[in-house]
Amino acid sequence: MSGADQIKHNAVYRQQKIVEILKLLHNGGSFETAKAIFDETFDQVDVAEITSAERELIARGLSLDFSQMLVHQGFHGYIQDDNPS
Repeated sequence: MSGADQIKHNAVYRQQKIVEILKLLHNGGSFETAKAIFDETFDQVDVAEITSAERELIARGLSLDFSQMLVHQGFHGYIQDDNPS
């Protein structure tokens, strides 16, 4: 696998894990379980990764408000914003 393919694969994997964590929280899973999955997978996540995961969940029918609440609950303190406003 080329370097570009590895980066893409890693980005896809990271996206899948973020969506998995958000779906777990949405379905009533415990925050402790979600945090354990997160800690196993990430040190930090980029705001663009979170935004992309949110879009995927919204496309699957999750409301924007609920999606934003899940993100705040699940990832607050771990999100790295390279372009602060």
